[in-house]
Amino acid sequence: MLFQLSRMRRMNYFEGRKIIMMFGVIGEGETEYNCVPSMIATLGHTVAGVHNLGGVGPDYPWDRVFTDKIYPYVRGFAVKRPENRPDRVLIVLDRESREDCCGNLASAAEELLSQSLAKDNLTISLSVVLANRQFECWLLANIHVLDKSRIMKRPISELLNGGTDERNVLRIITSNLVRGETWDKPRYGKQLAQRLDLQDASVLANSRSLRKFVKEVTK
Repeated sequence: MLFQLSRMRRMNYFEGRKIIMMFGVIGEGETEYNCVPSMIATLGHTVAGVHNLGGVGPDYPWDRVFTDKIYPYVRGFAVKRPENRPDRVLIVLDRESREDCCGNLASAAEELLSQSLAKDNLTISLSVVLANRQFECWLLANIHVLDKSRIMKRPISELLNGGTDERNVLRIITSNLVRGETWDKPRYGKQLAQRLDLQDASVLANSRSLRKFVKEVTK
């Protein structure tokens, strides 16, 4: 079962030479909450628990995002009993309109969280990954996935050539819907996440930030 794989089983469960890891997930919004566990599962790992921040937005001070909103969840994972504690906490956020690059934002966040853990005499492995600039840039990394969708009035792959990072992918989707249709982000996002092939090089080539996500899950 997804949430009941014991630490003893995880330590002895191999797929080829890869150890199956258990992740704790903290996502920015409902779409991440619904999608990231499926994406981790497609890479052969399991999820110990998921938290939804309920949105962050581009204007909230970056340091306070982690001290006020995220660290309590990280601490909650860190204090779990060893058999229930995830091997790593994965935090997935949107870069949105922030000027700093994803790498710098992630490094600053990881340092803040490590300092907070040290103050509480706690340790847990963690990774911060940012979608650049929206989570939908990962979901549409297979740029052809919606070309034949009945709710789209045109193939949008031609609008996504060159990659999805730095693009307002959500606006591209919503501005090309058939009249009367709406985009249900959590529902359709989960469907896209389940169809996303994270081992397809042609898909990963469309989003550097998605490649970073895969790297953090598989390292």
